[in-house]
Amino acid sequence: MFTHDKYAPSDFVWGTLTAVTGGTTKVIGRTFGKLGDLEKNAQKLGNVTKNVSTGSFDVAAFDKKIAKMNINEKAAEIKIASKGIAEQNGWKKDSKLSRVNKRDVYVDSKSNNLYALDTQHGRFEVLNKKGKHQGEVDFNLNSTKPADKSGGHDLKMG
Repeated sequence: MFTHDKYAPSDFVWGTLTAVTGGTTKVIGRTFGKLGDLEKNAQKLGNVTKNVSTGSFDVAAFDKKIAKMNINEKAAEIKIASKGIAEQNGWKKDSKLSRVNKRDVYVDSKSNNLYALDTQHGRFEVLNKKGKHQGEVDFNLNSTKPADKSGGHDLKMG
């Protein structure tokens, strides 16, 4: 895929993952490692995200992929994917709420809903503008769990 005759799969390289959408180019990730490993990961990423441009995300393939990862790799992969989903939906990251709640929180200006990233499961917690939990959705925004009325999933708003 990326190799050239002068580079061996065991050579160390660095790479940048860039997304091009609507005429805008944005760096969404950087990596370092052996060329052979990066080629395999790039192929897997391409297989998982190939439907994103059409508005769908292969949740089953993504879940299968992250199930085999350690917790740090899993969280990083989920953050990269969620950032793309948020951008595709026009959500903006709220730095204050993200800092207070120690997780990425996005705001949908159309609905005023908040979407808090669950890096353990690769899902978004959906909350109303007051931070009250409304349920959980996958990266295609399909409902996966109902609202938690106990308050355990509510966001701190201050």
